[in-house]
Amino acid sequence: MKYVSVYRRARSPFWWIVYWCPKGQKRISQATPYRWDSIQGKRKALDLANDLGKAASADKGAQGRDRWECWVSDFLELRYPTPARKKTHDRMVGGWNQWRQFLLDQHIAVPRALTYQSVLDFVAWRSSQIKRSSGKKVSKNTALCDVRIMSVILREAMQREFSEGNPCDRIGITKDKAKEKCEISDAEIDKIREELKTRPL
Repeated sequence: MKYVSVYRRARSPFWWIVYWCPKGQKRISQATPYRWDSIQGKRKALDLANDLGKAASADKGAQGRDRWECWVSDFLELRYPTPARKKTHDRMVGGWNQWRQFLLDQHIAVPRALTYQSVLDFVAWRSSQIKRSSGKKVSKNTALCDVRIMSVILREAMQREFSEGNPCDRIGITKDKAKEKCEISDAEIDKIREELKTRPL
């Protein structure tokens, strides 16, 4: 079944797409923001149609064993067992929990429905969150670390033939430069030494 198509509509300067909506069990027609008189307009409309087609195709088959909840947690427990790899395990599970909430909000039920645009949206979504401990926003570097975690998960999805690609691989977003820490002063060193003397060995 062809899930999407791109076409021109009378009296509209924009490309239109039509795609199958599995939830509503009907075909939906909508305008894109791309004009048909633009050189890149049709290509961008086709890219959008392709993304929607992948999502629709994946959602129709989302009752199978490729659904995230059917395998990711077990994979992480097997790959990063505790207590042998507890620190790595906790970081991977923590990153996955962020992705799990995002995927749920975006109705992305299976790996093959995740697109490059979805990854960019995740970075923006994650970077807008506020840390409970400090009240500061989550850094872009933390968001990119979570993208690397999803990249590991998607490589496993490809091995299981749940996905044809890994949109988290080489996304081209560079990390922010880490802030330089001030050198410890002599007074601070003396204070640390005095504190250590009071602690039992």
